[in-house]
Amino acid sequence: MSETEEHGRPDFEEPRLEVEGFVVDYIAWRIKQGRSEWFEQPELPFGTQPEHEMMRRVAYIFECRHRTELNEFADDLLENENLSFSRYCEIVDEFGRTADEMENGMSYGRLVGLISFGGLVAARLYSRNLRREVQQLATYTAKFIDKRIRLTWVEDERSWKNFMTIAADIIRRDMAQREAAERRRSSRRWSLIGIGAAALVGVGAIIGTRVLLGAK
Repeated sequence: MSETEEHGRPDFEEPRLEVEGFVVDYIAWRIKQGRSEWFEQPELPFGTQPEHEMMRRVAYIFECRHRTELNEFADDLLENENLSFSRYCEIVDEFGRTADEMENGMSYGRLVGLISFGGLVAARLYSRNLRREVQQLATYTAKFIDKRIRLTWVEDERSWKNFMTIAADIIRRDMAQREAAERRRSSRRWSLIGIGAAALVGVGAIIGTRVLLGAK
């Protein structure tokens, strides 16, 4: 039996792991980061799953790493204060597809990128009170991803189980990189403090010497 299967079927066919749930959960979470609430959010029949929470983390890591490019795409879509939905469909169709990947392919990287981008655009739409467009975007994104998962994941031996393993590794590496960056910043701060302290000691020594000389 393929590792993508559980109880005789691929795990992406489990109702609790429907793609719509991932898209809806991330969009709702991303809107909440802007201190808003997606009141029109479709209900998640099984609630927020561990896989949804993992997607939140890796999709937001993706956004943070590619924020400039993603916002440029979003600016293009949202010109004239409205969503150019046909343009969104064009971007989604090409988004994250590598040169050697089939048109219908859905790698983990492309999956995360699409959900991340959809969440960013949805948050910007919601901040402009374009609520109908948010629902439209969520529906299209979910259908686009779901179709390609069903067409290719079994053959490509992909699954949500494997996604969780890869996502956990991405999170570990991201945390290690951020901790290393913080150590470098702390080291620079202490170096500057040390330089400043040395300078103050030098100034103090000069002032002390002058005081002593003046006292003679």
